[in-house]
Amino acid sequence: MEPERTEALSERERQIASLASEGLTDKEIARHLRVSITTVRTYWNRMRRKLDASNRAQAIVRALDSKPRPKKTVTDSLKNVLSSSLLGIIVVDKNGRITDTNDAFLETIGYDREEFERLGLSWPQLTVRRVGVSPETTPCVRELRHRDGHTVWVIAAALLCDTSEGAMAHYIIDLGRIPTYDSFKAASQSVG
Repeated sequence: MEPERTEALSERERQIASLASEGLTDKEIARHLRVSITTVRTYWNRMRRKLDASNRAQAIVRALDSKPRPKKTVTDSLKNVLSSSLLGIIVVDKNGRITDTNDAFLETIGYDREEFERLGLSWPQLTVRRVGVSPETTPCVRELRHRDGHTVWVIAAALLCDTSEGAMAHYIIDLGRIPTYDSFKAASQSVG
């Protein structure tokens, strides 16, 4: 079993391990990187400590095996949630365009995936109205436009936000699938 690595390797440490894997000596690595041989040996000591390696060969194998993990985006974080059939999930970009969705949401609004992607529908295009005033991260009731023209009442709220991408993921609960929908619909019609 491989030990857990708590510290990530620096780019320079990865370079040294890569050059060593090609058969270069510490002296050749130092010359190639334009650093002193003492600096290369200092890197080796750090790498052995970080990788819990008892020797240079073990450090090389573990260094080359430990790839840096790319930063997860909102969409990456939602891959498992998107496969859920319990909640509708959508990922909306900063312009309101829906960039990803699961089958439960498509079923709620009556589109198949191919047609939905071809039309490039946006969150504002699907929303007939929003009941109540609330920030995006607070659940609110929305009336959505179904493909066949009727409206669908849902509860929608932000699930994850990624300000660097300008993307937001929302969960959608189709109120038509809840047994008390008729009483909710009657009450909501008086709102608006």
